[in-house]
Amino acid sequence: MVEFPVIHDKCPLCGCEETLAQSIMDDLIKERRAGPGGKAGTIWQSPIYDPLRTTLAVPILQSILGICANPVCGVVFCLRADKQVGPTHEPSSSS
Repeated sequence: MVEFPVIHDKCPLCGCEETLAQSIMDDLIKERRAGPGGKAGTIWQSPIYDPLRTTLAVPILQSILGICANPVCGVVFCLRADKQVGPTHEPSSSS
C-alpha cells in the first residue's frame, strides 16, 4: 500500500533538482513579486469514483507536477501526490 504524501524532490530520469515552474517562481521571489518560500508546479486533481458508493464525498488524488529544467531532459514528473476527500453530488435517478 502506498503511504501519502508521496514526495519526489528531483527528476527521476536525470536527477536534476530544478523545475521550470520553480525557476520562474524563484525569479519572482528575487524580484519581490512573490513571497519567500513560494513553491510552483501544475496541480492536477482526479476524483476516484466508485459507482456503488452513495456518500456525498469521494477520494481525490491531488498531484503537483513539474517539468525538469534540464534542457536535454524536460520530463514531466510528480513532485508531490496526496489524497483528499472532496464533495460530490448524489447520483440522480432518471425517469
